[in-house]
Parts: sequence; C-alpha cells; structure tokens
Amino acid sequence: MSASDGQDRKAEALGDLRAFLRIAEEAGEVERVTGADPELEMGALYELSLERAQPPVLLFENMVGAAANHRIAVNVRSARVVGGNTGGLDLVEAYRAKARKTSAPIPPAVVKSGPILENVMSGNEVNARAFPMPRWHADDGGAYIGTECVVITRDPDSGWVNLGTYRTMLVDERTVTVMMEPGKHGDAIRRKYWARGLACPMAICLGQAPVLGAVAASTLPAGLSEYDAAGGRIGRPIEVIEGLATGLPIPADGEIVLEGRMPPPDEASAPEGPFGEWPGYYASGTRPEAVLRIEKIYHRNDPIMTAQPPARPTLPGTYFGTAGTSLVRAATLWDEIEAAGVPGVKGVWKM
Repeated sequence: MSASDGQDRKAEALGDLRAFLRIAEEAGEVERVTGADPELEMGALYELSLERAQPPVLLFENMVGAAANHRIAVNVRSARVVGGNTGGLDLVEAYRAKARKTSAPIPPAVVKSGPILENVMSGNEVNARAFPMPRWHADDGGAYIGTECVVITRDPDSGWVNLGTYRTMLVDERTVTVMMEPGKHGDAIRRKYWARGLACPMAICLGQAPVLGAVAASTLPAGLSEYDAAGGRIGRPIEVIEGLATGLPIPADGEIVLEGRMPPPDEASAPEGPFGEWPGYYASGTRPEAVLRIEKIYHRNDPIMTAQPPARPTLPGTYFGTAGTSLVRAATLWDEIEAAGVPGVKGVWKM
C-alpha cells in the first residue's frame, strides 16, 4: 500500500464509524464479543482489554437485555487505523507539520437526509431505555450511556456550534444528566441560555465518526467549531442535518442522537454519580446535576453506541487510549503550549 493509499484509508476510517470497523477488522484490530451483560460484565471485559499495550477494538453484540441488532464499540480512538498507539516524538513532529499544511478548517455541509433519520421517536414514543444501558464500574450511580459521546450546543450570541464530550447518565426514558465542569465551553454556552430564563437546546450523539469523538475530546479555541476542525482533518465537510426539535446540526451518519433542551438546574435536576473517573477512583459522590429533557430520539436501524469509560491509569492500554498518549493529542498539546508563549519546547508526550 502506498503512503497516499494509507492516508486515504485512514481518512475513510476517521470519517465514518462503519468504515472504521470494517477497516479495523480487516487489519485484525477488532474482537467481537457476544452475549456480554451491560451490567458490569462489559466494563470488566473492557478493563481486561486495557491490559494490552495495544488494546483491541471490542465490538459487543447480542448483549444481555438489549435488542439483538444493537452494538457497542470501545477502544475506537486508540486503534492503529486512526493513528492511535503511534509513539515517538519524530512522529508527533511529523504530524504537526502535516496538520499545518492540510488541516485548514472545513465547515460542515447541511443535507436534507441521512442514515440517522432511519428511525425517529417523538412524543410518547421517546424511550432512551430502548438502547443498551451499561454500568461500567461497580459503584457507579447509574447507567452511563455517554462516555464517548458528542454533546452539541450553539452559542446564542455568536451562533458558534460547539461539540464536547461530557459524561451522560440515564435517569429515565426521557431524561439524562450531562455533567459539564464549570468553565467548559458547553457549560459557558448553557449558562447564557439560563441567564435569559431559557432552556438550552442540546443534542447528544451516542455513536459517531471517530474524528468527531477525537475533536470533541480535544481543546479548541472558543469560536472554532469542532465540526470545522473535523472536516479539515479528513479533507471534506462533515455532513449534518438540522435537528427537528432544535435546529442544531446533527451528524447525518450518526448512530443514536438524543435531542431536547436543558432547563436551568433550579427548574429541573436529578441525582448524578458517583462515577469511576480516569485517576482510578471516585472523585465525588452523588449530587444534583442539570438534565436534558429529551424531545426526540434518532437512530439507525442497527445502531452502534461508542463508549470509552475511564479506567485505572496504570493499565497499559490507557497509555494510548482515552486518557493517554496519542499522536493527535500530543501534537495538539504541543501546538497549544507554543501558542501560549512557552519558549524552547523540545517535545510533548501525553500520558
């Protein structure tokens, strides 16, 4: 395979979850797991996978209590086919140089339809319990359906669309909590709506192209949409539809999307947590958290949820997974450090 063919293949894998799974399986990076229980067993198998320095992509199928055609994929961003587990400062420097040449932002393209519209739940049909409900750690306070999700909001002043990854816990059929730390872009946006006495329009994608998961978990400057950054990374626009309830741009090839509004916490909240976090322990207990009131749910005929729950940082696989070293994250952090004016940087390695 030529270098250009390899780059094209990587862009294809980054830009489409199902293409990613096909390419990763062809490369021997996928392990299919049949019959696992979302109640703790999947979490245990996921942690066992992280005992390998290069963890496989686990694709959970025919899960206990879940519809037979629903699946969950973990370890997506750490796969070699999308640039995971590629160490060495020389590779980081090479990526930075390439990114500067080829990653000019490309805005998303609004389309009229897409696979995400294959099924739409509205009104009394809305039921978030229709999907797998994993409880990843023994002391978690509930089913965390969003651990590698994309939370979409729009700034009411500028129209800037932000994508972030925030842990999302199921409350009931029509309600989820979204835990946003103070100061995060999504939190700043929702507070603007709350200050005006409004509920914040919000959409949560629970399965999406790997590039969207990567940019949503990164730190971009305020005002730069992750959609634009993702388009630049794969060399084409991300296709989006306008949400039927909020008008927010939703990935047209997303797998599962919850759409609705988040009222101010003094109007509606629910107990959230605890949740086993990336340091390897529980950083907080149960506390009230703002909730998303779901107005519509979109999903593909055979949806794939993406997940990347935190795990103990001493596990070898975490060095290259959600909280660890990766080519893209190290390169991005290096750029950010230099942009902040730190002189004489010789290298950046993110653990």
